[in-house]
Amino acid sequence: MAKNLFFEPVLDLFFPPICPFCQENWIVHNQQNLDLQGYCNECAEKLICHFENFCKKCGLPVGKEINTLDCKTCRGRSIYYDELLFVNEYKTYIGELILNFKYGKDKLLAHFFGKMIFEKIKLKYTDIEVVIPVPLHWTKKLVRGFNQAELIGLELSHYLKVPLSTKILKRSRKGDNQAGQSRTIR
Repeated sequence: MAKNLFFEPVLDLFFPPICPFCQENWIVHNQQNLDLQGYCNECAEKLICHFENFCKKCGLPVGKEINTLDCKTCRGRSIYYDELLFVNEYKTYIGELILNFKYGKDKLLAHFFGKMIFEKIKLKYTDIEVVIPVPLHWTKKLVRGFNQAELIGLELSHYLKVPLSTKILKRSRKGDNQAGQSRTIR
């Protein structure tokens, strides 16, 4: 124990704990309430999801709307899946992190996203047998250098203690770039 009390401050001096999101020193920003979750408390506050009700059909937050079987957004639209699990609101700090992960090539964020998705999944599902990431077209993977869904899937499979399978789905053609398009067009 005494060993840690001596070496940790020395290590922090040479290798200060840096928040992976804001790149700030944890100790400077959180002197009174250092949270050991992997990022600083200021960023942790930005990550809190304040929604409680979600549409059962499209997974989006419905606020105080009582009908959660289908919301104003998805009512009358064709939905081609059984269920969608809402993890967090994109139009928040999460959106910035997703873009940084996808285009800024910050692969360390895969750990964060995998853990965040796992925390939501474990509350609702107990019978998951395999994690299957959506494949990326080979040209996009070549440009990007990695498939972000596969990296998150790897983290998720670790937390769920189930295998990751990248051979079940195959991308047959390169789709249009969806960034910047409306939900209807996507």
